[in-house]
Amino acid sequence: MCQREFLKNKEKSIQVELVVENVIQKEIKVPINMQNQNGEYIYNIDFDDVTLLIRGIESQINQIDLKQFIATVDVAGLTEGEHVIPVRVSKPENFELVVIEPEKIKVKISKR
Repeated sequence: MCQREFLKNKEKSIQVELVVENVIQKEIKVPINMQNQNGEYIYNIDFDDVTLLIRGIESQINQIDLKQFIATVDVAGLTEGEHVIPVRVSKPENFELVVIEPEKIKVKISKR
């Protein structure tokens, strides 16, 4: 259907505006949130935040809202002791996550 409409068009030229933007990387720090804590335990983590290296279009990186990046560790089902668990990051789709540092953190759990 589009092809027919194009063929009916008698114009001999089209004008295209092309905007080229740089892709850059930026390092940001994001606090770690703990999910699914059990009220019977006290949780201690060895890091309060993670460093993320993100990549994206320069104009978007320069206007970044850090609240859109959420780092979490899920402690559901964990009991007393030390556990090493992965950090999960949610982010806007228009940014690529290059590095999470640290990727895993140690959680120490003790009874109240």
